[in-house]
Amino acid sequence: MHAYILRRLVHAVVTLVIVSVVTFLLVGLAPGGFVTESAAGMSQEDLARIRANLGLDRPLYIQYAQWAAGLLRGDMGRSLVDGQPVRGLIAERLPNTMLLSTVALVAATVVGVLLGVVCAVRAYSWLDNLVSATTFIGLAVPIFWLDALLILLFSVELGWLPSSGLASLGKEDDILDRLAHLALPAFVLATSSAPQLVRFTRSSLLETLGQEYVRTARAKGLFEWAVLSRHVLRNSLIPVITIIGLQLPRLVGGTAIAETVFGWPGIGRLAVTAAFRRDFPVILGITIVVSIAVLITNLIVDLLYAAVNPRVSLE
Repeated sequence: MHAYILRRLVHAVVTLVIVSVVTFLLVGLAPGGFVTESAAGMSQEDLARIRANLGLDRPLYIQYAQWAAGLLRGDMGRSLVDGQPVRGLIAERLPNTMLLSTVALVAATVVGVLLGVVCAVRAYSWLDNLVSATTFIGLAVPIFWLDALLILLFSVELGWLPSSGLASLGKEDDILDRLAHLALPAFVLATSSAPQLVRFTRSSLLETLGQEYVRTARAKGLFEWAVLSRHVLRNSLIPVITIIGLQLPRLVGGTAIAETVFGWPGIGRLAVTAAFRRDFPVILGITIVVSIAVLITNLIVDLLYAAVNPRVSLE
């Protein structure tokens, strides 16, 4: 176990280095830049002086080496737009994104797994066909379109839920108000993830239900719920756990859209704003944080394999 975790940590470090280098090159070699985009009307001398003050006139490998050295010290640099530390900007927004992503992932997992089990047990029934058709629609609907539709329905027409923000003015400590602001973006993200979980749960359970040992358990007279809980669910969870682990990168992309549309102050919205402003220290910092989160999630998923099915060896 310890050797496996150590190997995964080494692989994680290598992955982070590769991700940081590729991201740095993509941002650094992209046409334009922060100075070009934000310094309209300035002379070439003024532009050159600004680039020199920001260190943008140095070769990319030197810029990367300086940034990486600062990162090892816990310094992600400063925003080119307002000069604030990138670490502080991310630390301020990260809890909001974690709250939104966690609620969406838990809701998608509970609903997706339950519906997948129901569809597998009642395979090819009208209920299975209805849920299957709904999941296909859910997979096809773009997140940005669903965002706008829900705002028009629940905020503009019905007035039941707020359309944007983290909390109403003066109600920052009101839990119910926070939940009201959380409802729409979390529902959108859960809706984008749940259909895939339904399909994989149903497929995995149907495959397991056809195994010989399941038929033997039924022949012994066990109740259907006992067969499902003791023999089917446990052996069907590995593919489902894999899909749950893969939902994090999907949620990151969806979070960037949902946070921007709903005005949710998270790192997804911060990343979109930084991209438009060409604020590459913020882009790099968010990329590293998200990459670490994905790597940690993948490690947890692998460890859960062995916990769910002892026959799976981490070695």
